[in-house]
Amino acid sequence: MFAIVEFTEEENVAVVPSSWILNSREVLWPPGPKDPVKLAATNSVPGPKWAKYPARVLKSYGTNFFSLIN
Repeated sequence: MFAIVEFTEEENVAVVPSSWILNSREVLWPPGPKDPVKLAATNSVPGPKWAKYPARVLKSYGTNFFSLIN
């Protein structure tokens, strides 16, 4: 499952696997220069160094979101 989330402090949006969503108000995000889009598309498991950011879920999908746009 995937979701579109809005990072509330930065007013940015992203598509993330539901495993990156901690609760209805926080999302995990990979550190450093890693390609977050590639990590999201491959449904990467969050690591211990991933940061928590305030966010809200705008829309959830019960399927692989990236398969819908290819």
